[in-house]
Amino acid sequence: WDACAFDYYTQGDFIANHLGPQLAKSHPDIKLLIFDHNKDHVIHWAKYLLDSNHPASQYIDGTAYHWYAGGMDRLLDGAQGNPNMHRLLSEFDVMNVDKKHLVLGSEACHCPSTGYAGGDLNIAWARASRNAHTILADLAAGSNGFIEWNLILDSVGGPNHLGNMCDSPLLAVPHRALGAQDVPVQLDFEHAGYPFGPVFGDQKTRDELNAIGIPAKYLDVGVVVQPMYYYVGHITKFVRPGSRAVNGLVDSSFKDRTFRPKGQSVAGGGINDLARNGIEVTVWPCEGSTRQEWNYNND
Repeated sequence: WDACAFDYYTQGDFIANHLGPQLAKSHPDIKLLIFDHNKDHVIHWAKYLLDSNHPASQYIDGTAYHWYAGGMDRLLDGAQGNPNMHRLLSEFDVMNVDKKHLVLGSEACHCPSTGYAGGDLNIAWARASRNAHTILADLAAGSNGFIEWNLILDSVGGPNHLGNMCDSPLLAVPHRALGAQDVPVQLDFEHAGYPFGPVFGDQKTRDELNAIGIPAKYLDVGVVVQPMYYYVGHITKFVRPGSRAVNGLVDSSFKDRTFRPKGQSVAGGGINDLARNGIEVTVWPCEGSTRQEWNYNND
């Protein structure tokens, strides 16, 4: 991956001796965030770089992190590392880090491919609800924001120069627009082809796609609107810039939604098969979604 191969020692030296002083002189309004990688190591970087005795600390405005699990099990992205967020904020208190220090989820996306390409509505809804649960969990832990890596991609999740095809809330499908003529199914900037086989959505009619939750009115202008768009949109509509988190409790009066007979489904669908041996489980008051449904097996 294209990246700066820093460890926290070299990043600290670069900030203290080069980037920090220059930004302070030339662009004092720019915020400088450290780390910008997966949650599993964020505490180690913060403890070193935010130590008040470190010369870089005076230039640092925040800590950025990604939602990825750190391995190649893509189903754990967004589902692992929440306890690290709470430990991070607790460490800030111990270190007397400025309360204005930003904590930002700077990158998140679902891989591989797209819901439109795969055609499994359960997966599309599961990805959407995983976004929502991660955003809410991060905000509850003290994060100041969440950045979706991709706003709009093509039907297979590109373009990407490394062939890392991922999902996004919106997909550009200009060949599906009403009146489209001579528009290729895949534009010439996409070099990946069809790494996961034929695109499910391109084999379905407008009405068939509308029936499984891809609104026809947007398809008519060449845009696929996926379930995660509505989840993220709902949160951004009500959690406005400048909002503050408050403590809350899910009241027991919701027990009719919290507990369901085995096998009973809930509107919205979604799947949760994220449990892994040796992987943390974060338990929250249950709001009744299938993302919080657990079935024990012999493992």
